[in-house]
Amino acid sequence: MMTLHVRYPLNRNKYFFETYILSLSSTLTGAIYCTISQVYFIVLTAFVISQLKVIKRLARDFHLSTESNFNEEEALTAIRNIYNKHLYVIRFVHEVNLDIKYLILADCMVNSIIIAFLIVQVLFVTTSLSSLMFYVAVSCTVLSQIFIISWFANEIEVMSTSISDALFESHWWEQTEKVKRVISIIMMRSRKPLRIMIGPFYPLTIQTALNENH
Repeated sequence: MMTLHVRYPLNRNKYFFETYILSLSSTLTGAIYCTISQVYFIVLTAFVISQLKVIKRLARDFHLSTESNFNEEEALTAIRNIYNKHLYVIRFVHEVNLDIKYLILADCMVNSIIIAFLIVQVLFVTTSLSSLMFYVAVSCTVLSQIFIISWFANEIEVMSTSISDALFESHWWEQTEKVKRVISIIMMRSRKPLRIMIGPFYPLTIQTALNENH
């Protein structure tokens, strides 16, 4: 059997070696691209998530880094450190979107086409049990890829908006007015969620993945 179930405009029995090499090269190329793109995306998003978790922890416990709750200079140093880290993550996510949002768009379109063709193949084409099991396995693989990248992107959005909650849980009321102003700036900025975009259209989230599979 061919490594990919495709139809070639030639006699596959007569040109078996050529068609097999073509099919095998297509499979390897697709596997390498999917692996690299998925790993690249997961590494980038995992880094963002880890940084947001660090910021959230620092925001919730920033008052513990000062010798006294009323030491304005130490409190300002701690909160400015949080401010700078948060600004760095915002810029990093912006750069990530510039680099990969159209790759994500292409990936989502390809996955949607694959799922659509598999559904048509299962519902309207007479196939053997082994072929049916193969189609189901491919469908599960594609769906898993979609939900994995969607979960990582969704986690960034959730973690980015939780920073303001972490600051609210700190002892902000014990700080001076100057410190409170910086805290309020960070809280207002963190209310705008950080999102990984699908092209120029809409954010990649769990809900987006569910809608895509509908």
